[in-house]
Amino acid sequence: MSKTKVLNLKDKISGNEADLSLSNLSEVPVRELALFPKATVVDLSCNNIISLPPEFCSLTHLVKLDLSKNQLTCLPDDLGNLVNLQHLDLYNNKLTILPVSFSQLR
Repeated sequence: MSKTKVLNLKDKISGNEADLSLSNLSEVPVRELALFPKATVVDLSCNNIISLPPEFCSLTHLVKLDLSKNQLTCLPDDLGNLVNLQHLDLYNNKLTILPVSFSQLR
């Protein structure tokens, strides 16, 4: 992605929080989020995200993740790799099954 996208993401980060809610996103900017490991709280609510790419599971710095009010139909198999995740909001999505690794989350 272009540098302007990264700069736009930087504008949405305040302290340890990245607020990407209501951004009309259809996919998660994983590469950009990986550049900001201090952003441990990520709000991706109220978007049009259908799925999370497998690379999303490399964002192990995440502590709080809000994916509510999206169009998620499935989660990546390695979601359990998010070892620091303490709060996960999946309210109002289209999930019918959770990956086995989900049980590894605390």
